[in-house]
Amino acid sequence: MKHTPTPWFIKRHDTTFKIESLATSPTITEWRKSNPDKRQDTWEGTSVCELSVRYNGSGDKFGPHQIISTEEVEANAAIICHRVNNFDAVVEALENVLRDTSECSCSTISPFCSHCKARAALKLAKP
Repeated sequence: MKHTPTPWFIKRHDTTFKIESLATSPTITEWRKSNPDKRQDTWEGTSVCELSVRYNGSGDKFGPHQIISTEEVEANAAIICHRVNNFDAVVEALENVLRDTSECSCSTISPFCSHCKARAALKLAKP
């Protein structure tokens, strides 16, 4: 399973934060290929998810009116967005290291070998 391609960015709409991708999703790309006669200039980028402020609809008896603040929602959106962008950059760097260096001669994964550590990290990143 692959996630929506990076880079991702955040758009704010009042108390809702949308994480979007600059890339067009594979689903839209496939749709465009199979529907060449339909309008093709829609969906520049892809909506990944929305995070929004949550409210307590039961009143003060059961807690504060606003359960999660706008600032907290924005911070959550930022951490999701930036971690995914950084994750893809690190995976690409590890792939480049493995491609540009010769294979190690370790019989098992060694905690002291950079090549072994890069290979193990990629195995976790791309199951």
